[in-house]
Amino acid sequence: MTMKTLKTLSLILILASSVLLAAAQKSASSIDKITTAYLGVKNALAAGNGTAAGAKAKELFDALSAQPDKGLKPDQQKLFDSYLDKLKFDSRHISETTAVD
Repeated sequence: MTMKTLKTLSLILILASSVLLAAAQKSASSIDKITTAYLGVKNALAAGNGTAAGAKAKELFDALSAQPDKGLKPDQQKLFDSYLDKLKFDSRHISETTAVD
């Protein structure tokens, strides 16, 4: 292989990887978004950062309010639904303050 061919192949692989990564991030399930937002709230609260906790709680509330994931099994959906109202209530209230206590 010539150096030019090798560079071209490398560029194609990098571009293909970028496209695949972007597509994978766009198709993140609602459960992934909820989990990520929840961990953000937890980490901000553990660090004592009320401003970040409020912002992450808003993200959590938005993720919980979005269309639910259709990939859940019936027993998983039942468990999710049993916590949904409480999670939305708490995340909304956390998002409305910067006080950690």
